[in-house]
Amino acid sequence: MRRLFSLEGKLTALTVALVVLAVLFSFVLAEYTSLWVGVPLALLIVVSGTLVATRAFVRPISRLLSALIDSTQNFKDKDFSIRIASHRRDELGELVDSHNEVGDLIRDER
Repeated sequence: MRRLFSLEGKLTALTVALVVLAVLFSFVLAEYTSLWVGVPLALLIVVSGTLVATRAFVRPISRLLSALIDSTQNFKDKDFSIRIASHRRDELGELVDSHNEVGDLIRDER
């Protein structure tokens, strides 16, 4: 079995980590500044970090989905030689493996 961590598990872990980070930043900044400055500043830092982390997490998924879409377009044009390389160990990795197997089967039957 190729799946090591599910996408849902990765997203949950990322969310929990960012919430914990927000709480810790709030407490630390509240010690050195007033509550009215510390909490908004902590939120600003965490929201910025969340945007960066989310983009870093989503970009490879988006690229892989784009490759799958392009490859299925090639299948419609009867070009079954396209394979997609992926080293993911989650549901998307399983999808890529299945896609490659289907392409191989169809190509071998022709």
